[in-house]
Amino acid sequence: MKTLRIIQAGLGAMGSGWFRTIANTPGIETIACVDTNQAALDKLVQAGQIADTHCYTTFADALEHEQADAVLIATPPDLHEPVCVQAAAAGLHILCEKPLADTLEAATRMTLAAEQAGVVLMVAQNRRHNPFIHTLTRLVQAGEYGPPGQVFVTFRQIFTRDSFRDTMAHPLLIDMANHHFDTIRCVLGQEPAGVMGTAWNPAWSRFEGDASAMIVFDYASGLRVVYEGTWHAIDVDMTANGCDWRIECAGGVYACKADVVYAGPKGDSASGSLGSPLQPVPMVEMSHQAGAYLLDEFMTAIREGKSPQTTGRDNLRTLAMVFAAVEAVNSGRRITVDSP
Repeated sequence: MKTLRIIQAGLGAMGSGWFRTIANTPGIETIACVDTNQAALDKLVQAGQIADTHCYTTFADALEHEQADAVLIATPPDLHEPVCVQAAAAGLHILCEKPLADTLEAATRMTLAAEQAGVVLMVAQNRRHNPFIHTLTRLVQAGEYGPPGQVFVTFRQIFTRDSFRDTMAHPLLIDMANHHFDTIRCVLGQEPAGVMGTAWNPAWSRFEGDASAMIVFDYASGLRVVYEGTWHAIDVDMTANGCDWRIECAGGVYACKADVVYAGPKGDSASGSLGSPLQPVPMVEMSHQAGAYLLDEFMTAIREGKSPQTTGRDNLRTLAMVFAAVEAVNSGRRITVDSP
């Protein structure tokens, strides 16, 4: 089978991780790198990981000189659109880091450009693809305890490295909660109708914008999802993934702590019983996770014509949640989440 040839645009922290993941994945190779920071390119060259003749400071130059099948976009979000549009016009398939763009309008233009060119546009929502999210999704879809009535998702992490996020107005909501809102969509299989929320920045935060938020999504079914997050916690008692889940249904509860999923039926309130302690459930087994899963799905989409889960079109709904939450925080009002 032909090796998929990738141009990688962006060599920051996320880009460096992608470079390593691609290098360890059969059937795909990075043939060229693009970054406006010459030092980042020089570092790869000095390490013997790529030849300097395949390093560029503009994507246009890379397109002109390289014979590629696809592009991986790992630049800051405000630079995603021009790379995506150029790639689509050149017939290259696109795997783009999240958020897809810095505005919903830009993301919509990117999606249309890819659709009109007939190329794959896939968004790197890697946190969908781990055993606990796949297991929660399986349990909710099976419906043993009935449909969810209220859901609580809690995120606590400490972000420590210098990046473009330091100066964002809403680093948590736009860059990190993007993952969590996407997994909420994945697990529940529903789209919210509206959102309310508040956000703030603790005194010790490294960010200029709000590092913490409390967001409530409401659904036509009556479901409520409460998201509580901070990206600059004082202490963290959670896993690297950073999230706890509690999904309450009429017949019982599904929960996740430290990446382990639990379940249990409700108690008998008339007798004062609180039910049995939640028990661990068998986890979905996965041969690939996170970035490796995404690369496998991306290659399959290109070679077999199968639509990936997180297409640009699908991801517009995740971004609609993100930007509606930002508007709700900024306005202090409930905002309708429009379905793109």
